[in-house]
This record gives sequence, structure tokens and C-alpha cells, in this order.
Amino acid sequence: MRPYNLKRWHHLDILCLGHEPISPVVAEDFTKLIPHASHLQSLEFEDAEETLRTHTDLAPSFAALQTIKHIIIVRGNQHTCSMLEAMRWPLESAMLHRTLFGLSWHDPDLLGRMHPATPLKNGRATLKYLNCHDWSGSAPSLPTYTYPVYPKLEALTVTNTRCSQAVQWAISYPALKSLSVQTVESISHHFHVDEALLADARMLNIHKLATHGQPWGELEYFHGSVLDLYLLGFTCRIRHLYSWLNTSVDTLHFSPIMATARPTLLTLLMSVGLLYPPTTYLHAPGLADVKNLELHVTMCVDGSDGNEGDFDIDAFLVGSLFLDRLTLLIPGV
Repeated sequence: MRPYNLKRWHHLDILCLGHEPISPVVAEDFTKLIPHASHLQSLEFEDAEETLRTHTDLAPSFAALQTIKHIIIVRGNQHTCSMLEAMRWPLESAMLHRTLFGLSWHDPDLLGRMHPATPLKNGRATLKYLNCHDWSGSAPSLPTYTYPVYPKLEALTVTNTRCSQAVQWAISYPALKSLSVQTVESISHHFHVDEALLADARMLNIHKLATHGQPWGELEYFHGSVLDLYLLGFTCRIRHLYSWLNTSVDTLHFSPIMATARPTLLTLLMSVGLLYPPTTYLHAPGLADVKNLELHVTMCVDGSDGNEGDFDIDAFLVGSLFLDRLTLLIPGV
């Protein structure tokens, strides 16, 4: 490498490594150049495991950097985990998207090491935003005493994973303000609903939160389905609740979650069929504090959704809410 190239690495601020495989020769050169990226702040891997396993010194070279504030990992596994465990980055945001299993990593504590709270713990003093999508380590619980605490983490997104034990978030993220969740259960429950199992999962979360304590007096924002919030069993207030009702089954869980959430701003996505009488779920006592209601209604204008004719929004709302503001959005109308 020419000397002036090293100076260019010194000024590098953002580095994105694509999903195309790199040769061992190029990877070896990389290990010599990376230490010169002394101002690198954002690091992205589109296929982390494929990239990091090309040379044994590649993961340690990235881990040795001192300036990484933003990390994006796609398709992580053994070498990704080793890099994160060794780093001492002043992290502010982390995105972990898709674990890559099926490789020759036979660690009996594999899921424990892949749990998001574990490999990122060396950046816990500064991390503010964490986004996990289809990250298999997100759902399993760790022994309660092993959860590291992230004192500044404010926003957490966990999607396309099985319902977690909510107590892990309460312990690790005591300063949490914003939570977005999409569980596998909420996606699949349209095909099969076992209310007993759902109720058991909810009660387990409520019990563990009560046992270990819930540090949040309130959350500023929650984004997720009615079933997601029902399963998590939170007992804290939620100022802005963004949720959706897809089926009549969802309406059964609506009142229990509103009893504790007590939002002042409610954004609700729903099928027009759930607006037709008889409706009782907007009479839930937990909605007494709602002052701003945003209804996003989906419907088929030709009546192919089985609901023909006009619906009476006044009749739907009468006697239930005392609003300062109502926003009604009906796409296509």
C-alpha cells in the first residue's frame, strides 16, 4: 500500500462492508489498514460473518478501534460475537439484524453469548439506541443476576422474534423511554389462537416484573400490536401508544392493556369491520385519559371486505371518549 493511502484511512468516518465475499489476501491487507482508521465512527457489515471469518485478525482489528459510535451488523455469528465481546467502543447506536446459524460453532452457551445484552456490554455506558431484527438471541432469557445494565439506553426495537421475558428489558434498560416490538406470536396468531397459552405468557411476565421490580414509571412511546403489549404484561403507563386491531380476537385483549397503559395519545390502526356496532372496547376505563385519538381505518371501497354502506363514527365514539383532538384517516376514500 502506498503511504498516502494510510493518511486517507486516518480521515475515514464511515465504513460499509458489502455482502460480497473478500479474498484472504485482501482481508490480510485490511488488518494492516484498519488500525489507521483512527476517526472511524460508523461501521456497517452487510454480511458480518462472511466478512470476519476470512482472516483471523480481522475481528480483533475492528475491535481494537476506539472511536466506533454506530454499528450495523447483518448476519452475525461466532466471529461477530467475538468482535463485539472484545470491543471497547463508545457506542451510541447498534443494529443487530439476523443471526446466521448452521455454521460450525458448537458453544454450549451460544444463545447466551448472542443475547443482545451480552456482547454489547462493553459499550453499555454510552449506548442509547438498540435495534434487533430477527436476532435469535433476543428471546431466550439469561439468569437474572447476569444482565448488564445500560444506564443511557432510551430506545429499543425488537422485531420478528418470539415474545421475550419483559423483565430482562426492565433490568438491563432502566432508562428506557421508547419501545417498538413485533413478536412472532402476534404475526402468527391469525392462523391459530390458543388463548390459554397467551394468558400464561402474560401472567409469567407480570409475575416476573412484580418480583424483580419495574423501573419505568412510564414509557413515552410504545409501538406494537395489541397482542404484543398484552403478552409483555407491562404495568407502567404509556404516554403515546401506537397499536393496531386486526381481528375481533384483538379486541378481547384491548381493555386489559389499556387499564395499565392509560395513554393520553392513542394511534390505532384498525379494520373498518371493527367500527360497526356493537362495539364496547372504546368504553374501557383505561381510555379515560386519551385526549388525542388518531384512527387509521383500512377498508375496501367496493364492500369486498364484507362491510357495505356507511359507518357512523359518532355512534362509535359516543359516550366513550372526551377528546381534545380526533384524527380519522381512511386511505382510498
